[in-house]
Formats: sequence, structure tokens, C-alpha cells
Amino acid sequence: MGLAYLIFALLLLSATGGHAVIPIKDVEKHAARPFVENRYIVELETISIDGFQPKTAHKRFYDSLESREVTFDVSKEFDSPGIFIGVSLTLKDPDVQ
Repeated sequence: MGLAYLIFALLLLSATGGHAVIPIKDVEKHAARPFVENRYIVELETISIDGFQPKTAHKRFYDSLESREVTFDVSKEFDSPGIFIGVSLTLKDPDVQ
């Protein structure tokens, strides 16, 4: 249920146009629901350009992480244009900045 709750919250924020950035250290102190360390769901933004494919957003995100030497495992890719494009991933190094 925790994952469903998180996805619902992300979709609600997307629908209202609101975006929130909360430091992870604050989430740990105030989390009302259980969470799994080093696992994240990231919403990716697509660009409205003719011929642009949503998969390119995933690749650009992965390339960005790799350029910073961040190691990760992808759990699931979300690819529903107009609803949610994102990725669920686990960071291999808990101390990544």
C-alpha cells in the first residue's frame, strides 16, 4: 500500500501543477508511512519536440547519474505519457551526495 500511496501523491501533485522538493533528511523525521532506504521514484519531464520519445527522458536521467558516478539499479520504468513518466530505482551507495 505504501507504493500505491506514493504514486497517488505524485500523480495528484502532477495534476495540480504543484511540485515539492523536500530534503530526504526531513522526510525521515516526519514520515508517517514506512519507506525503504535508498529507493526512489523519480518523475521525469518530457520535452515537447517533434520526434522526441519518452524513453529519451529515461536515458538522459541515467546518463546524468552515471556522469556523477552514481551507481543504481532500476526497479521499474513508468512510461505513460500524459499520466506519469518516471523510474523507480535503488541507489547502490547510501552515502551518495
